[in-house]
Amino acid sequence: MCEAAVGSCQLNQRHFGRHGLIARAAEWRQRHLPGQPGGLQSAADRLELSLVRAAFGQEFCGASAATFVWTVVPERTEWRYAEASAKVIALDAGHVCQNLYLACEAIGAGTCAVGAYDQELMDELLGLDGDDEFTIYLAPVGKVPTR
Repeated sequence: MCEAAVGSCQLNQRHFGRHGLIARAAEWRQRHLPGQPGGLQSAADRLELSLVRAAFGQEFCGASAATFVWTVVPERTEWRYAEASAKVIALDAGHVCQNLYLACEAIGAGTCAVGAYDQELMDELLGLDGDDEFTIYLAPVGKVPTR
């Protein structure tokens, strides 16, 4: 499980595509950071608290160096997989997260896949409508404490 790290950063990877990751991070920065009263630290603190609240109080989600949040646009899979699309989406999310585990291990970091979160709060935090696009998985990443 990830514990200590500096700050928090919210990234959203749209339907597991690498281009969506950069676009959504830029959208988030534009919406939440510029011109916020109290400056950057205040915005980061608000994000951390909102993320912890949406993750049912799991504090390591807000204390991590980065939290990856995967969202899904079901329409992008339904046209091809029909009834099996929910299964394919879940499998894809698991495979992508497993690669995150491997990457973290390679650099001495840690992650913890999280499926327990408040769907409405997490979608609202990311600016998603909850119907056409919604959160499916999240994984905070941080340095593993030495023992």
